[in-house]
Amino acid sequence: MAPDAPDSDALSAFFERLYADAGREASRVPWARLAPQPDIARWIDGHRSEPGRALAVGSGLGDEAAMLAARGWETTAFDVSPSAISWARERHEDVTVDWRVVDLFNAPTAWRSAFDLVVENRTLQSLPPERHREACRTIGSWVAPGGRLLVVTHLRAESSPPGDGPPWPLSPAELELFLDAGLTVEHAEDRSSTPEARVVFAVFARSSEPVVVTRAETPFEADAVVALLRAHGIAADAQHRPFEDVFPTLFSKGGTPIWVPAADAEEARALLEARP
Repeated sequence: MAPDAPDSDALSAFFERLYADAGREASRVPWARLAPQPDIARWIDGHRSEPGRALAVGSGLGDEAAMLAARGWETTAFDVSPSAISWARERHEDVTVDWRVVDLFNAPTAWRSAFDLVVENRTLQSLPPERHREACRTIGSWVAPGGRLLVVTHLRAESSPPGDGPPWPLSPAELELFLDAGLTVEHAEDRSSTPEARVVFAVFARSSEPVVVTRAETPFEADAVVALLRAHGIAADAQHRPFEDVFPTLFSKGGTPIWVPAADAEEARALLEARP
């Protein structure tokens, strides 16, 4: 981040001022298209799964949120700007959306693992680069087991500086920060119009099966890790040897894997990272 780049509080004030000063004229909001983002709409229409709970991140004028609600999703949408939320509510009064004024970094704890679908359309790139890791982990944490996260963002080359933004395009490594939230890449598509204006559409998924959150070097360390996680209410277990191994060995190949339910994976990783 450049030394004089605004912090997130200044950005919040910037976005509120922009929406308020626009006077309900969408042409004065540079990113407003008054229609759902095409790649997100195409994915939603092509995946006719049973609608569940959906969350639109940094929802702006509410086009993705309204689309989801119209297709039967129980939709929550939030933006840091009260003016944006008020405007979106007026524009989409014919659909039922739970519109909220929320700062991404102070979101309700009840949102953890609560949504079957999370939609993120160019919100991350509006945040200073040093907040990207926290933002990715936070957004990723809202995806329920078996759920999906749809991301549209501008992308920069790994070797290129982030610039003076906003926006601050993500690097490929920053986009992979969603993996730190226990997600896997299900689909990634380059939607760039020119080499200078790279855009990526990516789909991340959270498994509904138990996942490995770490590997212990010894059975004794594995037991200590399991005890720590269980003390925090996480149903952890250690696989002390490969299932197919009939000989009594002390170590599994690659270390002893520690398994937890997919819904608890992010909390488990956070606990393990906080260990002294």
